[in-house]
Amino acid sequence: MPPSRRPGIAPIVLALTVTAVLALGSCASGAPPPVSDVQAQSGEENPGSPLEVAVRERLVTLSGDYAVAVRELTGEQRQLSIRGAEPREPASVIKLFAAYAALDRVDRGALSLDDAVRSGVSVDDCLRAMIVISDNNCHWELVDLLGEQSLRAQFAREGYPTTTYPDGYGDDAANPAKLTSADDLALLLARLHAGELLSAESSSLLLDLMATQIYRQRAPSGVPVNAAVVDKPGLLAVDDGLVNTDAAIVSTDDGTYVITIMGQGGTTNWALAEITRTVHESLYGPVEAVSEFPALGLEAVRDTRRFASPGEGPIGDVDAGTRLGVLWSERLWVYVTEDAALELDDPNAYWVHLDDLRSIYD
Repeated sequence: MPPSRRPGIAPIVLALTVTAVLALGSCASGAPPPVSDVQAQSGEENPGSPLEVAVRERLVTLSGDYAVAVRELTGEQRQLSIRGAEPREPASVIKLFAAYAALDRVDRGALSLDDAVRSGVSVDDCLRAMIVISDNNCHWELVDLLGEQSLRAQFAREGYPTTTYPDGYGDDAANPAKLTSADDLALLLARLHAGELLSAESSSLLLDLMATQIYRQRAPSGVPVNAAVVDKPGLLAVDDGLVNTDAAIVSTDDGTYVITIMGQGGTTNWALAEITRTVHESLYGPVEAVSEFPALGLEAVRDTRRFASPGEGPIGDVDAGTRLGVLWSERLWVYVTEDAALELDDPNAYWVHLDDLRSIYD
């Protein structure tokens, strides 16, 4: 019999992650952060560990091909890397690197949250759109603002050897392949949790955005209902199926860990949740009940207008409190549906401005 399921609870951003950030503060720019000294190596570093055995046994039962990295941040500080150093198409999970790079420049005074990307949207608003609803336009324009060459140099210098944006990525018409790895993502989140990545203020901002992002059917759906999860997933259709990814910090009374999963081929959201559950149970014991999250992750915060296209052709009203799911977005304009089936060709879908919406996890 499958385990019982209960309605999901909103992640508690300040549970353990921000506490660590406020306690430790930001790292000084220049020298690599201390946590890089314990960067996970390949899974063969500790062959046959209970964690590795459990995850490998689960992986062979799932469709798709996976790279997995785990860093326990408390207790025994157990680690795992299965194909973790392998460069892969990351889908939208790479937006964490763009967000980090932008906030790092804010911390150094080289950029302001009020500065604008080329479309005129502020960096602050683009960060929200890019993480909470995973907008692509803001991602492209933020990368363009920061510069692909500058990003590559920064990532290489700071210990993320597989993470790269090729020239032209900031041009949304070109959109060439980008790369990262499960190990690079795990290191980034370990540093974020430790307060070694950004200032306390910028860390809190990024963690809050991750806690309120609306796509919670992967890692957050594989952990106990009382767990606090901040994460950023990604999904991309490719020739051989899907790229399906997630990078999460999971905090419970038993401990805190980072898990990053990069799936491709016949991968599913359920598979990523099951990998996360396997990791959690190997670390801390059985998960009796996991959270269940709704497909409609946004809510209208006020009575507002609906549009046939972004900002044009008003076609009616949206009542405050209406639950909505995202089908597409263009920066701060969101193409939404009230149908949990989330079908892109929904004839009743419409456009609403992001300022009139909130994440139900906020």
